Amino acid sequence: MKKWLFLAVLFLMGIAVKAQNVVYDNTDAAGVRTVIMEGLNLGAVSGVDVYVGLAGFQYNKTVRYSLAVSFGADHPIEIPVGGICVLSLGNGKTVQLPTVAGGAALLKTIDVKLEDVYSKYRRFAYYRFEKNGTLKKAVKKGVLAIGFNLNPSDYATTSDSDGEELTALLQSEYESLQHAFGKKK
Repeated sequence: MKKWLFLAVLFLMGIAVKAQNVVYDNTDAAGVRTVIMEGLNLGAVSGVDVYVGLAGFQYNKTVRYSLAVSFGADHPIEIPVGGICVLSLGNGKTVQLPTVAGGAALLKTIDVKLEDVYSKYRRFAYYRFEKNGTLKKAVKKGVLAIGFNLNPSDYATTSDSDGEELTALLQSEYESLQHAFGKKK
């Protein structure tokens, strides 16, 4: 039992270390700083490859967070205008994250460490945490499942292992982004 617990801790530490990689950090002419973390490949979600990371946007002293999500290029799907991402939390509640404009344009400038990943994942969107407390709540309660509103169908994953990985990823990347923006815990 101790061996399995030790392996699980090592696995989660590996995710945390992996998540520290920043793939994009730039401030535009309007003064908005965008930082995108490396993220996690969830694999095929109902037949569609999905890659998820956390992005932070800072203007003056205000920081907002979004999921940066890209979908596989080999599938006939589109991200609808006004689409949502639904996180099912460990307390039985769900959180809906709306899409944010600008993701596709920014994707073209990301070629730092994930060039091979993003060449395979051509559909890209930001899903905004409308309040910073929503992200904290998702990390605290845990993410059991994640679903995306796509055309022609909705796709979702319900794997507990994906949820555990996504929760660990969000926690690690959230802490890294707070550090990047000079925020204290």
